[in-house]
Amino acid sequence: LAKNLKGKLLLIHGMEDSNVLYQDTVRVYRELLKAGKETLVELFLDPTGGHGLGGDVKRLNRYRKYEEFLLRTLR
Repeated sequence: LAKNLKGKLLLIHGMEDSNVLYQDTVRVYRELLKAGKETLVELFLDPTGGHGLGGDVKRLNRYRKYEEFLLRTLR
């Protein structure tokens, strides 16, 4: 599936997620890199984010990360 990625992708995962391990998202990211998609994919791991990205990291900082990605990719 990684070879089929055509558009930009931002992977976001909270490292304190007790439902889905962040390592699974890292594995997906690595597979995309192996498939030559390094210019299409970005990874953001929120160190205190839980499932649904709850956590201590300020939401404003997280929203800035989203905004930066969207501004770069929607041009």
